[in-house]
Amino acid sequence: SGAPRQTLAGVERDLTELIGFGPEHVSAYELSIEAGTPFARGDARGQLRRPAETEVIRMLERVEARLAGAGYTRYETSNYARPGWEAVHNRRYWERWPVLGLGMGAVSTDPPSPGRPFGARRANPRRLEDWLAGVRSGAGPPCEVLSAAVARAEAVFLALRTAQGLDAARFAAEFGAPPRDFFARPIDELVAAGLLVERRGGDLSLTPRGRLLADSVAEHFV
Repeated sequence: SGAPRQTLAGVERDLTELIGFGPEHVSAYELSIEAGTPFARGDARGQLRRPAETEVIRMLERVEARLAGAGYTRYETSNYARPGWEAVHNRRYWERWPVLGLGMGAVSTDPPSPGRPFGARRANPRRLEDWLAGVRSGAGPPCEVLSAAVARAEAVFLALRTAQGLDAARFAAEFGAPPRDFFARPIDELVAAGLLVERRGGDLSLTPRGRLLADSVAEHFV
């Protein structure tokens, strides 16, 4: 949603056609403008004619309503599936499992190990020339050993992307204390703003409005 010249009527037509095809899984993303790209420069010059934010929100709401009516469950911020068809691959990222990334720009994550209690990751170069040079030399990308603070923040905002939200007991088992011990202020602020729900036991999940502003919510924990 939010593509140049896109309209709510156009989204409705796309949804009707999509539902007619009957796929088991649907990914529906909001357009993101990355700084420093030709797309971003065109947007700054007013060339893209993107819909207003209020219209984009209406589009996202229609996507969820239409897909829910067709039997799809929103199991992650931008992903919907029929029961049993949730993407296993993507769950590895949201649940912070080890991942082997191959090719330009791919990221690999290593499991916890002695000296690296919260794991590590490596990001391949994004430029073809740099990636090929690394392949020829046999030199791997630099290794980032994750700190406790980085791992805690990622555990929160990645879990909040999912329908289940953040399991406080699981978080405490990994980090030694529940989320509130580390993030009391942002939790209170987001709950007061109607973006976050804190349940008995400390479990956290986004409200419907919070899902629309998921990136802004994530910034409170990073």
